[in-house]
Amino acid sequence: MIQKTVGKIRQRVNMVNSFRLNGHTSLRLKRALFSCYVLTIFRWLFPIFPLFSEKQRNDLSHFYYTCLKRIYQNLEWTDSFFAFAMSEISFEDRCFRYWERYLNALSETTDGQLILEQANLNLHRTAWLNKQLQIKKSIPLEKIC
Repeated sequence: MIQKTVGKIRQRVNMVNSFRLNGHTSLRLKRALFSCYVLTIFRWLFPIFPLFSEKQRNDLSHFYYTCLKRIYQNLEWTDSFFAFAMSEISFEDRCFRYWERYLNALSETTDGQLILEQANLNLHRTAWLNKQLQIKKSIPLEKIC
């Protein structure tokens, strides 16, 4: 799935770079085209991003910056310098913002509250099974009186 998405993104980046209006194209227009046609495909990966391995996440992040560097024609810059110099948001930050908005919207619904309660119950159950929480022995009534 990742490879299919990467292939689609490469095609669209090439289309954006080949777009010419009166012989040339401004960087501002290329960035707008990137946001409209390329970033939308990246957004398809946001819901499943937490399921990827660390290597897959790093590769996607690097690929995201490489696509942006191709748009700006700055392939010689490192990813971190490019993000700093161009004030670009990282792929991980975009995913984090997506999940933050999603969870906030979900928490305001009845279904979301039920899911959060179930998740909380699962945390307690896991802690109990791992013997991090124990059921305390009850004290006989004779000792209390």
